[in-house]
Amino acid sequence: MSESADPDPRRAQFDPRRPVDRELELTVGAGFTLIAVGDCILSRPVSQLRSARPAFAALLDVLAAGTAVYGNLETVLLDPGRCDGAPHAWRGDWPLSCDPAVAHDLRSMGFHLLSRANNHALDWGPEGMRETTRLLDAHGLTHAGTGETLALARRAQFRETPQGRVGLVSCTTTFRETTDGLNQREAAPGRPGVSGLALKRFLSVPDQLFGQLAAVRQQLAADGIADLLLEIEPHGGAQATYRYEMHPGQLAEILKQVRQGKQFADFMVVALHSHEALTTPDPGQPIWAPPLPATFVSEFGRRAIDAGADAVIVTGVHHLGPIEIYRRRPILTGLGNFFWSDVQTPLAADIYESARGALKEAFGYPERATDADLTLLMNHPYFTHEENFLGAVAEMRFDPTGLRELILHPVDLGYGDPLSLSGLPRLAGRERARLIFDRLSAISAPNGIELSIQGEAAHATTLAEVLI
Repeated sequence: MSESADPDPRRAQFDPRRPVDRELELTVGAGFTLIAVGDCILSRPVSQLRSARPAFAALLDVLAAGTAVYGNLETVLLDPGRCDGAPHAWRGDWPLSCDPAVAHDLRSMGFHLLSRANNHALDWGPEGMRETTRLLDAHGLTHAGTGETLALARRAQFRETPQGRVGLVSCTTTFRETTDGLNQREAAPGRPGVSGLALKRFLSVPDQLFGQLAAVRQQLAADGIADLLLEIEPHGGAQATYRYEMHPGQLAEILKQVRQGKQFADFMVVALHSHEALTTPDPGQPIWAPPLPATFVSEFGRRAIDAGADAVIVTGVHHLGPIEIYRRRPILTGLGNFFWSDVQTPLAADIYESARGALKEAFGYPERATDADLTLLMNHPYFTHEENFLGAVAEMRFDPTGLRELILHPVDLGYGDPLSLSGLPRLAGRERARLIFDRLSAISAPNGIELSIQGEAAHATTLAEVLI
């Protein structure tokens, strides 16, 4: 039988020799709405504050309108007194944890989809990862990005909705060594962990500086220590930037899961957790401008959409990132934080040990420092700027041809509030909403995105096509 006479019309769509045909209509039902938030770092239940905090309640009402609601769960759910897991710090970073009751709280606030491939997923070892899985499963939350082996961490997870089946693939480029999953090979067992995507980093520097660094590298090579330097390359610009190359084999594995997930679902969400930026942040500036994401982030988003993704959401930068629309599918490279709790306790003994010098310098009586004192000290200087307390909730409405409308709701996390309220999201007031929209407008304009403010939200359109 000839190919043209093939009785199964799906065969062309599933041809592995070519990307998903983006001219095909979406099969989700009418009114399908995906709502996405950024990083969710909680320590305790917060939904009980809804009645007393109208601006918080207003955001939860936004979530309630979603067919599917997504967030990045960047913490571990466990009771340290009852779980066998132990804290594992990374480069002096916090081992994050939160009350097990947060699983029920997330569900009651309207969340459905959670990505878990990030640099905090194994803060309490495999035991903490497993306990988080158990609690999320018990409360009916769909999550992806971690597993007992790499294959299990890579695979898509699904949620059934009245408007169709939604898939989720989660991966991360920021993770500590040995926390990425590993597959079994012959007699060697697999390793639990996250779905990692390795990167090779290059430092691109102005031509004149490259010549100087090359001479230094040559000298160090003679001493056998050249490998201590980054890969460097020249470019014609005036500022040093970072360039990253994604591991081709690992990228292919992830894209295959995206493609298979799309085959089994009506709508496909892909989540990437990435801290990598185009330039090194300089929080010492009087007005700190958060760095833009590295260029590979946009490349990853486009590759994922070509493989079948209907929305790509990037988390990890903890501030706002550019919006891009590719083939009528959104790539959101930074929605900021949605929850940002600095009520982090207990902190491990090695965190205090590594911060001994800083504690002594900052406090007259360092032995009196509490977990709250140390957390605030560790936040400096990168997480002490108002930009880390501003974000957005993305409301994405789709029709059979793709994205029809993108509405951005401004989020204020209470910069300067007491720790009991700091990091609790609320619908931003006029002044901070303007900061959020101005920032998103400026960094998204190179992608052809225009924002128009309508009421308390911003509507996004592209120069190439009108989406609303």
